[in-house]
Amino acid sequence: MAFLAGLAAGNWQGQLVPYFSIHPIAAASDAARSTTAVSAWEVETGWYALFSSACVAVIGGIVHAGFSRRPQPWIAPSSVLIAVVGICAAWLTEWPQLKSQPWVATLLAIMMLLNGLGLNRAGQSKLGAWVPLIVGTVWCGSATILLVLAHSARFADLAILPSCALVAIGLITLKSRPQLTGLYIGPVVYILGLILGAFSNTYSDIPWISFALIAVAPALCLILYSMKCQAWFEARPFALAILLLLPCVVALGLAMRAEIKGDDGGHTSTVSPPASGSGSSNVGV
Repeated sequence: MAFLAGLAAGNWQGQLVPYFSIHPIAAASDAARSTTAVSAWEVETGWYALFSSACVAVIGGIVHAGFSRRPQPWIAPSSVLIAVVGICAAWLTEWPQLKSQPWVATLLAIMMLLNGLGLNRAGQSKLGAWVPLIVGTVWCGSATILLVLAHSARFADLAILPSCALVAIGLITLKSRPQLTGLYIGPVVYILGLILGAFSNTYSDIPWISFALIAVAPALCLILYSMKCQAWFEARPFALAILLLLPCVVALGLAMRAEIKGDDGGHTSTVSPPASGSGSSNVGV
């Protein structure tokens, strides 16, 4: 809830992204308005649904944490995460792309799941109190720099919101050390949806590998905590920071090289983000 509060405060009155991506559409004619107030519902997909999907992810994280604390839950906690990332991945994929390339949503859901499991595993370790601070500064900070290089001030501002929220939560957890199971699925869904939206809707020469490296960085925690040197890493918070920083540094280096030299192998989009929340990704239901 603190994470959502940080997003809502930075996105005051929905200036950066709509708070709710499902809303009624008024009838087209005056005669129709007299008989019915709503003719259809408009569902905004893609990066317009960042806040709405983050709300769904946070609720799913709370449910996951509740089931994880029970000795014999009636539903597997992992199935909650799978359902949440499936819904959010489809919601954060723009409708035309979802119809023509459904594998994009599938890949996005897999990355969300791996990243969420990786950060949850890190949060359950001895250095769990440091994880929000490290994720907020290293991972979200790297995503912000990448979006600045992609020439999108709006997307960069949107990336700053989870960074500030996680840093604030991290400063509190260093002292109180609460149980953080389920916290990270919200930031993971938000950041990966933002990276996909930036890749699809920005003009830049940044190669796709830069976006991919930033997107999969937290999943490396799964590899870290399956190694025999787990105890060594748990005793040193900077080790997790370095683990997240390595792919991020490579991604930012490739992005800066492409921007400086005009790398022909980079990604160039033909669509820029509209100024308002209604655009080509809107679907009338």
